Amino acid sequence: MMKWNLVRVSEDFFVIALGLPVPTFNGIPLDPPLRSRFQARHIIIPSYTNMLNDLTAEYPTAPKDKLEKVLSCAYALASPESNKLGLHNFPIENIPIIAKLIFNNPSVSPSSLLKRLYPYESFMNLDGKRSVNSILSSFCPEDNDEAVSHISSVERSNDNSAEVVLDNSKCFTVPSGQAFIGIIFSNFIDTNYQNSILSDIALSHSAADMCIIGPRGCGKTAIINRFATTFNYDVETISLYQDLTARDLIQQRTTLPNGDTVWKFSPLVVAAIEGKLAVLDGLHRLHSSTLSILHRLIQDRDLQLHDGTRLLRSDRYDKLAKKLGIDVMKKSNIIRVHPAFRIIALAEPPGGTIPQWITPEVLNMFMFHEIRPLSAVEELKIVQNL
Repeated sequence: MMKWNLVRVSEDFFVIALGLPVPTFNGIPLDPPLRSRFQARHIIIPSYTNMLNDLTAEYPTAPKDKLEKVLSCAYALASPESNKLGLHNFPIENIPIIAKLIFNNPSVSPSSLLKRLYPYESFMNLDGKRSVNSILSSFCPEDNDEAVSHISSVERSNDNSAEVVLDNSKCFTVPSGQAFIGIIFSNFIDTNYQNSILSDIALSHSAADMCIIGPRGCGKTAIINRFATTFNYDVETISLYQDLTARDLIQQRTTLPNGDTVWKFSPLVVAAIEGKLAVLDGLHRLHSSTLSILHRLIQDRDLQLHDGTRLLRSDRYDKLAKKLGIDVMKKSNIIRVHPAFRIIALAEPPGGTIPQWITPEVLNMFMFHEIRPLSAVEELKIVQNL
């Protein structure tokens, strides 16, 4: 068999193909030859009742009325009737993240949380905005129970996490970096609006990666610097551009002094391994084919590199290392993703010369925060305090 270059295939070898329904999504429908090679299974979203039962079981102290409002609105936005109106597919698979945010801060407004999942103000036309506003007012009316909250204190609980206390006395745990605590972003001038944005981002930080959307010059970078200082993060900034390839986003080829070429980890991978804050600057410029490689890293904290190295989520790595041993993990080129690793993307809203980049694929990757430009009064305060 060896002379014939034949290698035995393991009986445990298995192929699972993943796909999206076409139509609804763009793509090529399954043709008969391909269908004959797979057993197909159509996975539908959980029902309203099942989802509510699961969320109340996982977060028993979260206000049930707010969970019901969020679910009612989410299922309305995900309905076939909403699709006929031309609305983007609602990322209903991220509803458990919203439930965790309600659990962490029960006084938060359900409608404001839904806008973090579905930033329709940034990507919809006027008719679409009216349709979404109508759904929000019907299923998730504002009850004015959310006052503007600010961060009161941040105390490190261990090497990888911190306790955040808001001025409404709500407390929750967030990942925390390992930067030197004495480093202070001293040039940041506080405004009430930016402080409220920082507390909103801190709440999202307790559960997911984030994307900050705002026009050029509105203070996105300043808020990120303040965020990094507050939570002790070293920052790895990755400047994105249209021609950036998926390969260059995670690894690059470099030449050693002796002329050999080797793979080098990108700043994004370094941030994942060392527990830094990865700032993706210019998400609106990145081609969709390049953005797709981030899905596994964002959703599963799992990434296969071009040199055969694999990044694995910290809890999965620890469980596997306990079973197989650290030496086996090293020989297998499996590297642990640091539990404090976090991604924040910065982007400008679609419109003008900026194409429509907020697609259904992008919507399920982040918690979104839309930021407006500072008012004249806020700008004057900053200038006077410089």
